Parts: sequence; C-alpha cells; structure tokens
Amino acid sequence: MALPYYFRIPFGFSGDRTSIPVTGSNSGPVNFQYGYGEPYSLPRSTDPAALTIPRVSFNQLLYNTTASIQQLQQYGFPYYITAADNGGTAFSYAKNVIVRYDNGTTEENYLSLVDSNTALPTVTTNWLQLRNDPAYLGLAQTFTQIQTFSAAGTPLAINSTNSTANKIRLRDNGTDVGYIGANSSHFFRVSDAAGNFVGGWSNAGHLVPASNNAYDVGTSALLYRALYSTTSYTNSVQANGSGGVALRNSAGGLVAEFGPAGTLNASIFGKLNTAASTTGAAGLNVAPGVAPTSPVNGDIWVTSTGAFARVNGVTQQLDAVSSVAMSALTSGTLGSGVGAVATSGNLGTISSGTVTPLATTNGNFNHYTNNGAHTLAPPAGVCTMIIQILNGASAGAITTSGYTLVEGDAFTTTNGHRFVCWVTRTNDYSILSVKRVP
Repeated sequence: MALPYYFRIPFGFSGDRTSIPVTGSNSGPVNFQYGYGEPYSLPRSTDPAALTIPRVSFNQLLYNTTASIQQLQQYGFPYYITAADNGGTAFSYAKNVIVRYDNGTTEENYLSLVDSNTALPTVTTNWLQLRNDPAYLGLAQTFTQIQTFSAAGTPLAINSTNSTANKIRLRDNGTDVGYIGANSSHFFRVSDAAGNFVGGWSNAGHLVPASNNAYDVGTSALLYRALYSTTSYTNSVQANGSGGVALRNSAGGLVAEFGPAGTLNASIFGKLNTAASTTGAAGLNVAPGVAPTSPVNGDIWVTSTGAFARVNGVTQQLDAVSSVAMSALTSGTLGSGVGAVATSGNLGTISSGTVTPLATTNGNFNHYTNNGAHTLAPPAGVCTMIIQILNGASAGAITTSGYTLVEGDAFTTTNGHRFVCWVTRTNDYSILSVKRVP
C-alpha cells in the first residue's frame, strides 16, 4: 500500500499562526484541554456569547498535527519528550518505547529498557542505542561462506558465560574439528576436536606449545619443530647448547649454526638469498681481512686493497672499473654481445636561463622537462650527446644559441610533446638535430 499523503510541508508552515494554550475552560477560548468549547457552538447572530473559530489558531492546530506526522514519516520514531515539552515534568516512558534523541554528537534512536523511564536516553542503564552493529548489541551471528562481518569502530565481542577458554567451535560438514578461544593466560589459543589445548599465544606475546619440549606443525616432509633442548631432532631449529641456534636436516645432520653473536659456523646448502640493499644497510657484508693462504674455488674475501674471488684455480680481483682514461684504451673489435649501458643524466625541470649540457658531468645521455622559456646551447667540450626533452604543463619556447647548424623538427610548447636531440660538438662546429617523438 502506498503512502496516502506525505506532508512535505506542514499545514500553515509559512502562514499566520498563534499558540494555543495547553489548559483552559470549556466556556472560554480554544485550548488543548477542552478544544473548541461551548461558545463556539452558539449562534453568532443571536447569542452575544458565541465565539468564531479563529483562523490563526486553527492554522496552528493543523500545523502541530501535520508537523508531528511529518516527523514520523521522515524518521520513523518521535523525538524524545523533554521536561520542557511536558510542562516542566520529566515524561515517564514505558519499556520498549523507541524515541529519537540528539546526544550532542548525532541524532540516534534509543530503546527504553525499563518502565517508568524518566532518564535521558544517554543513560545506558535505562536506554539502548539502536545501531546496525551486532557486536555492540551483543547479538549472536551465524555466518555462511558468502557472508562477511564488518563493525566500524567496535570489534566483534565474543564472551562465554562461564570460564571455558573455547569460544568458537569449528565444524566441517557437521563434524567438530576444533576450537578457537582465549582465557586469562592466552589471548589466542587453539584446541582439537575434543577441546584439548594444542597451542597458542600467551598474553606476554610468546608462542606456547601444548607440552614443554616441542611444538609440531604439519607431518612427514612438512614437519617443522622448535625445540627447547639440545637433542638432535630432524627437520628442526634448536638451541645448540652455547647460546646459539642450530639448523638440522631430515637426517638430523647439522645444516647451519649461528653462534651467540650471530656468526655463521657451518655450510648452507642451496641458494642463499640476501635482503635487498637500502640506504641504511647493504644486503650482504663481507668483513675485510687478509687473503687466505690456500684459497679454494668459490672463496670470496675482502682486504684493504679490494674484493677477490677464487675462480678456476686463479685469484681474481672483483673491483669495478669506475673510469678509464681514453689514452688507456687500445683499438680493437668488441666481441659479439659486448656493449655498454649508460644512465641518462637528469637535468631536472628547466623554466628559464640557458641549458649547457656537460658530458663530463652528466654523461652523454641527458633528459629534462621544459617548464618555461629557455635557451639550449651546445656542450662545452668535443663530444656527442643525446638529449630528451619533455614539455611540461607550463612549457615555454626553446631557442637555440651557438650552434653551427640546427636541423629537424621545430620545438613546440604543447604539454606532453617529447623531443630527442642529437648534439655533436667537434673542434670547429656544433650541430643540433631535433626529432619530435609522437
């Protein structure tokens, strides 16, 4: 059934209205106690005591009625009746009545929990704030595979009425498989289908096994065990008796051992992956010392003069060549697959002035962003360079100065346009070739 009528505007909202007294008499003007009394029914033409129904008070009556109906239509529940609304006396609400109330932060709906309720809705012993938060309301939840639970601000509270630590029972097709719970000693604990404690985390943040000497996870080849003794268990991580940690394989053999200071004292089988280097630390550190007397193939060491490795019976120095004088290079032919990779020097964002690329500072490959009018000049020394230019949002006109020859596409100021410039500076000439890249 559709809504018969929605009071979008209460009757007489912008019209003339006058307040109607709450109390009065049956023989006087209109009031809420008696309404329109007997004088309003007398014939006005013959009885001087007859009263005419006043327009402004009738507007007020209809306004009060339609405004109250509009409130219910818009909010579903009436506003809380204050003592001021009730003539100075706190209104007494019955149990299970729902009202709307401004708690100082937002307007919310509240359910009366008791009869003869005269308390403000913010008194939690007398009222319950209605929210769509099952955890807040203490409602039990049954979840299916496609349901999710989200409680903004307030987490789901799970509590048992007795001291049992098992709070959630896990079932698989109707068969109990285990429990998840917590108690005063463990903020998280797991139990088997019979309710027996298997393991968990203590309130101090420690992983706690079911027994005092072992904590098993998985079976067969997937078995891992953290031990509190020095027994040589297989597939284990255990104390080595000297304040360090030992790793053992499936046969119980020692794979690696870390001493108290973190020193690695044994072999590691398989690929060794180190952490990626950062600005704060390298991923691998080889402490400098002296060269071994009898190195074997695969040995790597560092001395005060450099890094070395033993390869095929020969000690090789691993130092990288940072620069080579041109005079030290000899003519020859590069073998197949041999080349060089360069890093483009970033000249930043140019908005004015003159750009004079310098190969000896930023390399033979440069790039920058055009964000204002400027001049592109040839490099200072004899060289060949490639310069990439990207027009920014405020790209300006690029002029050239000092070149013997400028050829190719014209520079633009269109945002996003890209240009590749080939610059050649010889002893007597400088040439600039420009190509705009689509």
